[in-house]
Amino acid sequence: MQRESLKNNWLCDYRRNVSSQNGEDGVIEKVFSVISETNAWCVEFGAGSGKKGNNTWALITNKRWSAALIEAERALFNDLVQEYRDRDDVVCINSSVGYAGKNTLDNILKKTPIPRAFDFLSIDIDGYDYQVWEALADYRPRVVMIEINPNIPLDVDFVQPASVRACGGSSLSALVRLGKKKGYELIFAHATNAIFVQEELYPLFGIENNDPIHILCGQPTNKPNPDYTFFQMYDGSIVLLGVGRNKILAYRKKLKDAPVWVFENGTLYPVSFTRDNVIVRRMKNALKKSGLYAACYGAVKQVYGRLDEKRRSKTRDA
Repeated sequence: MQRESLKNNWLCDYRRNVSSQNGEDGVIEKVFSVISETNAWCVEFGAGSGKKGNNTWALITNKRWSAALIEAERALFNDLVQEYRDRDDVVCINSSVGYAGKNTLDNILKKTPIPRAFDFLSIDIDGYDYQVWEALADYRPRVVMIEINPNIPLDVDFVQPASVRACGGSSLSALVRLGKKKGYELIFAHATNAIFVQEELYPLFGIENNDPIHILCGQPTNKPNPDYTFFQMYDGSIVLLGVGRNKILAYRKKLKDAPVWVFENGTLYPVSFTRDNVIVRRMKNALKKSGLYAACYGAVKQVYGRLDEKRRSKTRDA
C-alpha cells in the first residue's frame, strides 16, 4: 500500500508556498503545467485581503491571470481592492456566497465577464463549502480546490448541516462523492484542502488509484475505525459515530444544543448530559472499551471534576 500511495500522490512533492498556507501554490502550478491553462481565469472566496493565505495571488500576480475575488467582510474587502487597484482584469466583489437565493456563486459570477469553463476555483469558507460547490450549476471550472475537515475519518461520508451558521465542514469522502456526481476526480489532498479536476482531464495525471487514503499527503491521522470513532468540527464540537443514539439519550433529561453530537443514519443529534457522576462513569467505561479513553481522558477528567465540585457545593450548602 505504501508503494502504491507514493505513486498516486506524487503531486504532494510539489507543495510550495508563495502566498498559500500549506503548499497549495506549488501544487496548483504543477497541475496547470500538466493540463495547461485555457483562459487564465480564477475565482476565490473568501479572498481575504488578497494575499496572505490566498490560493490565487500567485496566479494573478506572477502569472497575470484574471480573477473574480469575493470577500464578505468590509475591512478585508477594502484591503482586497487596494491590493489590485491597478488591475482592471481583477473583479473584487463584496458579498457572502450562499448555496441558495441571490448570493449563489452562479448569480454572483453572472455579473462578471468570467467564462463558464474558467480554469480554477478555490472554495474556502470553513463550513458549508460542500453546499456551495453542490449548488454551482451554470459554471464548470476545470480545477476545483475545496476545504476539507481533516479531523473526520477517511471512511466517513459526513456533510455538515446546510446552514450558513454551521461550522463543521465536510469529510473528504463526502466531497469525493460530490465530485464524481459533478464529473470531477480527486488528484490531491492534504490536511486542509483537496483538488479535483474535470474527469476528462484526470487521465493526464497518471493516477491509478485515487481513493483518498492513496492520495492524501503523508500518513493520515484520520484513518478509518471500523467500530467506534469521533471527530471534531471547526467550532470544537465533538461528533460521535458507532454509538447508538438511544444509549446516550437515555442518560439525559432533554435534548438541546451541546458541544457533543451523535451522527447516526446521516443525521446529527446534539447530546446534553444533565445527570450526576454516573454519566461520567458510563462514559469512561464506554471509552475504555472502545480504546478511546486515553485520547479523551483530559476532557472526561475535566467534566468529572466539575460535577464533583458541584456535588460538594450542594453538600456544603445543605
